[in-house]
Amino acid sequence: MNEQSVQVKARFDRTLVRQHHTSVRYLVVETTAPPPERRTEKMPPLNLGVVIDASGSMDAHDGGGLGPDMSRLESAQQASKGIAQSLDPSDTLSLVSFADDAMTHLPATRLDDEGKHAAIKAIDAVRTRGCTNLHDGWMAGAEQVALHKEEHPEGIHRLLILTDGQANDGLVDPQELSGVAANLRMRGISTSAVGIGQDYSTLQIEPIADQGGGMLHHTQYPSDIIEVVMAELKDMRATVVDNLEIAVSCNSQQPIDIEAVGMAMRDGRVALGSLVGNATRRAVFRVKVPAGCVEEPLRFSVQATWRSDQGRAQTACPIELTPAHDEAVYTEVWDQVVCTEAARIWQSEIVRQALELNRAGDYRGARRFARAQKRYFTHYARRLDEGEEMLNKLDLALRRMQRPMEEYARKEIGIAMHKVRTNSAEYRARQAPPSWEKFLRD
Repeated sequence: MNEQSVQVKARFDRTLVRQHHTSVRYLVVETTAPPPERRTEKMPPLNLGVVIDASGSMDAHDGGGLGPDMSRLESAQQASKGIAQSLDPSDTLSLVSFADDAMTHLPATRLDDEGKHAAIKAIDAVRTRGCTNLHDGWMAGAEQVALHKEEHPEGIHRLLILTDGQANDGLVDPQELSGVAANLRMRGISTSAVGIGQDYSTLQIEPIADQGGGMLHHTQYPSDIIEVVMAELKDMRATVVDNLEIAVSCNSQQPIDIEAVGMAMRDGRVALGSLVGNATRRAVFRVKVPAGCVEEPLRFSVQATWRSDQGRAQTACPIELTPAHDEAVYTEVWDQVVCTEAARIWQSEIVRQALELNRAGDYRGARRFARAQKRYFTHYARRLDEGEEMLNKLDLALRRMQRPMEEYARKEIGIAMHKVRTNSAEYRARQAPPSWEKFLRD
């Protein structure tokens, strides 16, 4: 991987805070990967574990009218074959399927001509057989990747889960799954997830992808599955920054509340995953400065850490908040670029939480949540050039969340919000309409 440093920029929406009253400020951290190297040698080898859902529901056909009418499993197999055929002889592939149990069809295997043949044969051998024990399948895949990593630590180590269901056997709690994903990531193994159809649980696979340092994709049709998986493979091969994390600290003697907006924090860190060359990813933090603790400038350190071929690398960026009298605070000019980015992430998080209340059938709770969040968000967004448009979209979303919705609309809106928060691209062959609010009107 490229040894040049990640570029980190950190900006507050406002740099002044009130001396004798609580102040809330938003911090936008932008990380940019170095450019891809001009290599004379080959790219770092890829150690990839593919984990395929083989529960009975994978026999379903979703249609779509693009290409042959394949079942979900057949589409996953076709995508996996594309991976095997695209990998280099220096790369390694393992294959696991899961239903009631986990089955290793292909141990970690170098993909020379003989390895490719074995991989294709193993992929063809996957058959549906029962319930959905996602955790055990995931762990079996992780074991294969980890075993190869122990002998060959160099390179890129990835897991790719293809599933259409809600885990109903083994470990199913989203928080626990999130913790497992984070532990794997800290060991240098990232996890991406592809949700197939309309039945899978975003509550389970989204935290896996978020804390796993990978990507989350929604696919409904066979062409979508193949396109997304091949695009994900392309990004894996082009990775120049792996396991990127951001931590924000402050020199204050009194506790300063620092929380990530729309992203989970573990041990004070936010996982941003992997970046291809020149790619940019952002994280937004809400910083609450309590009354009476500001006498001198508050000095913050924004630290980025990531994995390189030589181990962990890091860089830090300093930034300050300055105490001021109320008049100066009230007249400070807001940074429109930072405020807009913070509002976008905040808006996506409001929609996501309302969406989960709607999915649970708690329409009254969605209504209460909408009213409370709208009040705070309006106060912030009305100062922005794009604020009125943001408020109109949020109004539409929150009104719609207060009554039943089709699951396909929930999935599309949810994945759109995820991509806003993670600044990730849409890879589907049949792309969703550019405006996520279309699904609210439908």
